[in-house]
Amino acid sequence: MTFAPRTSRDVTLDILKGIGCLFMIVAHSSLNFGGYERFKFWYGLAPVLFFSAAGVTAALQAQKYKPRGVLLTYAFLLLLGYSFNRITDPGFLKEIEFDIIQMIAVGSSIIYLVERYARPPAWIYFLLGLLAFGMKFLLQALFSGFAVVGLTNLIFPPGIFPIFPVVVFVLLWFVRLPQ
Repeated sequence: MTFAPRTSRDVTLDILKGIGCLFMIVAHSSLNFGGYERFKFWYGLAPVLFFSAAGVTAALQAQKYKPRGVLLTYAFLLLLGYSFNRITDPGFLKEIEFDIIQMIAVGSSIIYLVERYARPPAWIYFLLGLLAFGMKFLLQALFSGFAVVGLTNLIFPPGIFPIFPVVVFVLLWFVRLPQ
């Protein structure tokens, strides 16, 4: 029996992404079979798997690739996400929001830059995750009743995938990674 040659690719990330894809499909479908409702919450966690896997991938890219290519790729992904938003939402320009693609691009860019230039220990990521989570409440309190068109939903809820608190999932993943 011959096995495929070993590569530096982490199969665990591929498995997480695959599970996330399956969960995303189930979460967005209108399945209605016996007992499905009990598990619907777990399928809704699919974006967490995507954000976590994207953060780990960005950290691995920081060790292998130069900033220009990686950051250009994430910038293209950000623009691709906005073009998708424009196709699916005619009122897109009234209130610009992040969707999962843009959040992955921004979160991965942040992780890439932090890993490339600082390489902090896991406890720093834990503190950054807590800070990002706290920023959500602080920003909501400061801007309660105040909206900046095209910006508010990008930063905190009620946007689809606002930077705060979603970036917490990208940051907190590193608390469990071996250093």
